[in-house]
Amino acid sequence: MFDAVLAQLEPPLGANLGPFQRLRRRRNAQEYPDFAEPPLTVTDLVEDRAVATRLVDLAERVLDQMPVY
Repeated sequence: MFDAVLAQLEPPLGANLGPFQRLRRRRNAQEYPDFAEPPLTVTDLVEDRAVATRLVDLAERVLDQMPVY
């Protein structure tokens, strides 16, 4: 699904979706931890929340304008 959304938004907004992949990997790492990696910190979570908020804002702006892919 990510690739379909990226194809519709690139250009000019596709670059704004880059952080989504990082958030997805972080969430997955928390569900299936690699104990050799350092745990998330409060700072990580605060930064990720800001990124997630920007992604939701982007979705709200473009959702009504996107055709069925």
